[in-house]
Amino acid sequence: PAYSMGDMDSARAMALKNLEAFESIDADFIATSCATCGYALKKLFRKLLGDDPLLDARVEAFSKKVRDITELLVDELGFKGGGGKNPVNARVTYHDPCHLGRGQGVREAPRVLIAGARGAQLKEMKNPCACCGLGGGLSIANYELSMEIARKKAENIKNSGASIVATACPGCMVHLRDGLHRFGVDVKV
Repeated sequence: PAYSMGDMDSARAMALKNLEAFESIDADFIATSCATCGYALKKLFRKLLGDDPLLDARVEAFSKKVRDITELLVDELGFKGGGGKNPVNARVTYHDPCHLGRGQGVREAPRVLIAGARGAQLKEMKNPCACCGLGGGLSIANYELSMEIARKKAENIKNSGASIVATACPGCMVHLRDGLHRFGVDVKV
């Protein structure tokens, strides 16, 4: 949030504090279940701290450890879905969060997990990588514009025929729920 609001001094100070905290635990991987957080840890830390030659190597080593939970499960641990007591038994579509798909290049791992879930049928919507309207604060700064974007996303979700839309971003989840409710689309997020 500090970075998005233009407070670079605070953003840099928080990034350094986080870098030091993560270095202290010497983890093989750092998993996140938030596309925006993962993007910040992988990419923004380099922008905020990478210009300091004393921090450059540390930031690079740290950033290489960060994984979205879907890519950790699929790419690092070889998990392909399945398991669990209750099958999904539903058609599921997937919304690519901007900070995960475009920002981190993670597109296939979430789909592998959905396709591998017992009873789930993955059904792609039109333009799955189009923004849901949350847009890094757009919904706060210009709610009406964000809802116009959400309307298009809601139409694509509805037209997919899915009863569930999955995403890998808590912010997108909230905004999708708002948009789907506002436009009368009865699909679980």
